[in-house]
Amino acid sequence: MIYINRSDKRPLYEQLYEEIKNKITTGRYPKNKSLSSLRIMEKELQVSRNTVDKAYQQLLAEGYIRSVPGAGYFVEDIENDYFKETTLVKNDKHYKTKNLKKKKVKYDFEYASIDSDLFPWSKWKQYIKNSIITESNKNALTYESSKGNLLLRKSLCNFLHSHRGVNCKPDQIIISAGTQYAMEILTNLLPASENRIAYEEPGFDAMRHLLEQKGYNITSIPVMENGIDVELLSQTNCNLLYTTPSHQFPTGAVTSISNRNKILKWAYQNNGYIIENDYDSEFRYSSMPIPSLQSLDKYKNVIYLGTVSKVLSPSIRCSYMILPENLIDLYNIKYEHFNSSLPSYHQLALAGFIEDGLLDKHLRRVSTLNQKKYIILTEAIKEFLLNKVEIIRQPAGVHTLVRIINCSNQAEMIKKMESESIRIYGIKEHWNNKKNSREDIFLMGFNSMSEKDIRNGCKKMAQVLNEVSCTNKINGKILIHTVQGDIHDIGKNIVKDIFIKNNFEVFDLGSDVPVQTVIEKAKEYKVDFIIGSAFMDNTKSTQKKIIDMLKKEGIRDDFIVMYGGRAVSQEWCDTIGADGYSGTAVEAVVLAKELLSKKRVFSVNVI
Repeated sequence: MIYINRSDKRPLYEQLYEEIKNKITTGRYPKNKSLSSLRIMEKELQVSRNTVDKAYQQLLAEGYIRSVPGAGYFVEDIENDYFKETTLVKNDKHYKTKNLKKKKVKYDFEYASIDSDLFPWSKWKQYIKNSIITESNKNALTYESSKGNLLLRKSLCNFLHSHRGVNCKPDQIIISAGTQYAMEILTNLLPASENRIAYEEPGFDAMRHLLEQKGYNITSIPVMENGIDVELLSQTNCNLLYTTPSHQFPTGAVTSISNRNKILKWAYQNNGYIIENDYDSEFRYSSMPIPSLQSLDKYKNVIYLGTVSKVLSPSIRCSYMILPENLIDLYNIKYEHFNSSLPSYHQLALAGFIEDGLLDKHLRRVSTLNQKKYIILTEAIKEFLLNKVEIIRQPAGVHTLVRIINCSNQAEMIKKMESESIRIYGIKEHWNNKKNSREDIFLMGFNSMSEKDIRNGCKKMAQVLNEVSCTNKINGKILIHTVQGDIHDIGKNIVKDIFIKNNFEVFDLGSDVPVQTVIEKAKEYKVDFIIGSAFMDNTKSTQKKIIDMLKKEGIRDDFIVMYGGRAVSQEWCDTIGADGYSGTAVEAVVLAKELLSKKRVFSVNVI
């Protein structure tokens, strides 16, 4: 295909000459290839014959083509060292581009793929066959509505109301060939020039890039334990919010009902819209499904995005967007002359598949099998990766978040695993501000792996991590825990991160751990220090008793107290028998290194 840019200031014959010359020198037009005749080229490009003739004459004069009387123009053999080198460079670039595709590994903990064996292909083929027969029996074939097949939209209406509590009419549903295509439509309805968007941090990087390409000024909103920071959102001048409240990607956080109501209130008060991507909401294993934001929306401020590709197969490119009624007129105006992006027979087959209850049946089967795979994954981590990998969050969806203990370089860890035919996925790429991303947090998917591969993959990971730990000098081992409460968790995480960065092996027991459990784990892991948050009691006398108990149980008297709620004073340390005192987490590391050889007690306060 040859392109002519009529807005280009260069003469048309010059553009045509450059296009053909480029195709010859890069090898896309091989030697002896016949060029189109003047008449055909004139018709295809809608230019004058004189324009084509001038381009051909210039190519002929420079020796790129030859003229054969009565036969036409043919590409000359121009092989020489210069053009060979040019071609090699071009081919090398092409080769590198192709190599951007993922190298195949034996154990791929992919989170975006699904197990193709689970899909009922034989039944799907029958629905496709029936829909093609239906199409062929029509007297006249017409283009599908820009919103998609009406039967499919009706089926989705009923299905989504039943499973996600979504309230809508078929007229509000827009069928598209993927979620990104749905967002493409939405950016035309709510352009960057008139809107300001808030985006989750961290969040799905591909969608962020799409919004950046569309010119949006994006404000990042941190994701907390219960969803995005609504207070910070309310302080911005944004009127759009992109969020994945049912299973935030990549953290897995679920937006609490309290925060959902606050977000809906924010949208109403700011005359804004919430773009709810109901990502992975189909799969929950330890609780009932969380209602969608759209189902709670009384003021029609939620734009709902979903897909069947994650449940059925990525090859079934079918996503949907549900617009509030107040945006339907705008859509109808802007997309009046557009047609649906999916083939009619494809949509008709999917409509029948949903209407006959097969999507519902398939969803239940996949959910059951995924839950089983998750249990296998957690058991394999406990069996093979104890003290090496910890699960950060119980999953919904098809992946879980894990921390590789003592990992200080995410990219190097991924590279090392891949060299051993294992693929895990970092979360750093999903942060807009990469500096805020932790190096030790990874995504591990389980949906597309066999049960056997999940176990063997974890076993292989343990072997790799053992090799890594042998090459890394560990300054000491630390056991850490905390009493419930945000202030204690904040302090604990500050201390933990800094110790990890200083090559200490850290074992995190979580919160509200009985003293006896701490003692048992300290023995089991053979730790050098214990970092506690008052051991569920904030009195000095109890702290002194606990230290005496530790000594009695044979735990070395090298004990760190990380006290979150009150200021730790030197006097307090003296009372409980702490020989050192540190005011910050950074100072704690220095003090820990000094006291390692002395095996003595000290205390650290970071709040």
